[in-house]
Amino acid sequence: MNNLSNSVAANTNGAGTSPEVNSSAKFSSKVGESIGQTANVAHQNIEKLSGAAHPAVDRATAQAHAAVDAAERTANRAVDTVAGATDRALDAAAKVKEVHQRTLDSVRANVRDTPLIAVAIAAGAGYLFGRVLRRR
Repeated sequence: MNNLSNSVAANTNGAGTSPEVNSSAKFSSKVGESIGQTANVAHQNIEKLSGAAHPAVDRATAQAHAAVDAAERTANRAVDTVAGATDRALDAAAKVKEVHQRTLDSVRANVRDTPLIAVAIAAGAGYLFGRVLRRR
């Protein structure tokens, strides 16, 4: 045999592999087992945490729904209040318009019935208005 064949034969343990290759295979196998065990423990811990988180998430969800329901009730009450105020304001505006129209109709009727008195009142009001403005 030549020198290269002798050195390969001397470095084998009879199984055809060198001691370095055999020990690295054992190391890789043990590390792989350790990684697998660590991953399993991590998965178990995740499941435990997930189980513990579900009640908290359920409580938070229930509280969020309750808050939305309360906001909806408050908004509906506000809309009802504004609608009521709007109705009252429209009723008051209608009454003012009605009073204004009756007063205007009454003044028109008085002017038609007594035009000289209406002219005298208008002239007196104009005179007083002019005096007040002249003093300023």
